[in-house]
Amino acid sequence: MEKILIKADKRPEIGKGGARSLRRAGMLPAVVYSGGSSTPIKVPGKQMSGIIYSSAGEHSLITLELNEDGSRTSEHPVLIKDYQRDPVSEEILHVDFMEVSLKELVTVTVPLDIIKKPAGI
Repeated sequence: MEKILIKADKRPEIGKGGARSLRRAGMLPAVVYSGGSSTPIKVPGKQMSGIIYSSAGEHSLITLELNEDGSRTSEHPVLIKDYQRDPVSEEILHVDFMEVSLKELVTVTVPLDIIKKPAGI
């Protein structure tokens, strides 16, 4: 299985104006939820679009390399919890990540599309 790695930075700017300026710069505002707390981050927009629109990217385990203060980085295993898209342009506007423990069982919903017809039809 291929390891999906995303480099992210903490973001000091919050709110609508900060999110719009991030999108103009090619970054996406995002949030990582872990243990009852949340951390606002920014991720590369094109890389995130490629992951979400790939065949299994939305339901894959992603390694988030978080740049904390310029000199320190930490790796977090995350799943995509939710994402918002623009209703007209289908552009991704925001992503929510959920940090998971590699030692606990996680239940996720995966869509199943049956494409073959039964032999009797």
